[in-house]
Amino acid sequence: MKTRHGFRRRLGSALGNVALATLGVATALGTIELLLRSFPNWIPGEVRVSPPVRRVHAFVDETYELRLSDGDLFHWMRGAIAPLAPDQDTVVAQVHLVTDAHGFRNLPPEQATYDVVALGDSFTRASGVATPWPQRLSEWTGMDVLNLADAGAGPQQELEFLREFGMNKHPQWVIMAYCGANDLHDAAAYQQARPFLLARFGRYLLRRDTEVWQPSTPSSAQALVESGYRYPITMRIEGANLEMAFFSAYMGWLSVSGEVIESSQDYRIVRDVILATRESSEEVGARFVLVYIPSKEHVYLPYLEDVETVRRVFADVPTLAQDEAGFLEFTSRPATLELALRHMDDQANLLADFAEDQGVAFLNLTPAFREAAATGVELYYPFDSHWNQQGHELAAQTIASYIERMATAVARERSGE
Repeated sequence: MKTRHGFRRRLGSALGNVALATLGVATALGTIELLLRSFPNWIPGEVRVSPPVRRVHAFVDETYELRLSDGDLFHWMRGAIAPLAPDQDTVVAQVHLVTDAHGFRNLPPEQATYDVVALGDSFTRASGVATPWPQRLSEWTGMDVLNLADAGAGPQQELEFLREFGMNKHPQWVIMAYCGANDLHDAAAYQQARPFLLARFGRYLLRRDTEVWQPSTPSSAQALVESGYRYPITMRIEGANLEMAFFSAYMGWLSVSGEVIESSQDYRIVRDVILATRESSEEVGARFVLVYIPSKEHVYLPYLEDVETVRRVFADVPTLAQDEAGFLEFTSRPATLELALRHMDDQANLLADFAEDQGVAFLNLTPAFREAAATGVELYYPFDSHWNQQGHELAAQTIASYIERMATAVARERSGE
C-alpha cells in the first residue's frame, strides 16, 4: 500500500514538474513572440520577406550614392554575374531618401489630405532613384501624392496600408501598382505565412547556421579570372549596346500559361484583394486605378536572339505548376525562351480582362516600356531588377496621361456631353 501511494506521489510530482516546465517554456516563447511583434525592427530583413512583419524606419533623412555593384541581382543571382572591376563600378544615382512618421517615402510636411494615394512595392518606394514615380507624378500634375509603398509588400499589405494610413487622407485617386514579377507570389506567401514570427525567425537562424558549414565560394579576386559567368549579356537595340542581367525566377513567372494562373489560388487571392482595394477607395470617394508593372525580363527578353546566350540564360530558369492546394510553385522542369515568349503577356491580359469585367480602371505599362525599349533606351539598372530614373520618368508620364484622360472622360460624363 505504501509503495502504491509513494508511486502516486512521485508520479504526481513528476507530472507537476513537467506541467511547470511546459508552462515556463510556453511563457518564454510567448514573451519572445510578443517582443518580436512589438519591435519588428529587431527582426532581420530576411525574415520580413514572409508577411506580415514590417520594419518601420521613421523620419529617415539620408543621402547616398548608388553604384552598379549595389544591384540586387548580385544577391539573387549570386555567382552568375561577373564581378565588376573597380573602374567599372560607376555611380548610377545620387539619392536623398526621406521618410515620414510611418516609414514611407514622403517629403515633409505631412498634409491633412492628399489628391492621390500610391500603393505598391519596391518599384514604387524606389529607394534606388532620386525621384520615384509618385513624386514625379506630383510635380507634373500639381496633385499631392502620398506614397504608401514598401519594399517586399504584396497586395494584402498594400490594402492594409491604404486602410490604416490612406483613407483618412480622403484622396481623389488610389493607384495600386501591381508588379507582374512577384505579386502573385507575394499574395500566396501572405496567405500561407505561419502565424508565429518566432517559427519563421527560428527557420532563418537554422538556415544561417547551415550556410556557415557549407563550402565557401571563390573570392572576388579568383572570380575575376574565371570564365563561365552568364551575365552580363549585351543586347544591341537600335545601335545601342545595353549590358544587363536577368533574374531567373522572374523569367520563370513569364513562362506560366494564363490557364494555369487563372485557376490558381494565387490569382484568386489577387482578384479578391483588388476588388477590396477598390471598395475601400470608393468608400472615401476615390477613383481606383490598377497599374501593371512589367519586369525587366518582360520588356527586354524578346531582344535575346543569340542561341548560345539563350542557352546560358535559361540554364536554371524553372517552370511553375500548381501544388495540391492550388498554389503556384516552382518545378524541376526547365523553361525555354519559346515558352516565355508565348506566355509573357498572359498575366497582364488576364488582369485586363478581369478589370474590364469588373469595371476596374486598368493601365498596363508594358506597351509604353516596350516602345521605349525598342529605341535602345535603358529603363532598368543593368544589375538590378528595378527601374532607373528613366523608367520612373516614363511610368509617371504614362500614369499622368492616363489619369488626365480619365478625369476628362468623367468631366464630360457629368456635363452630359
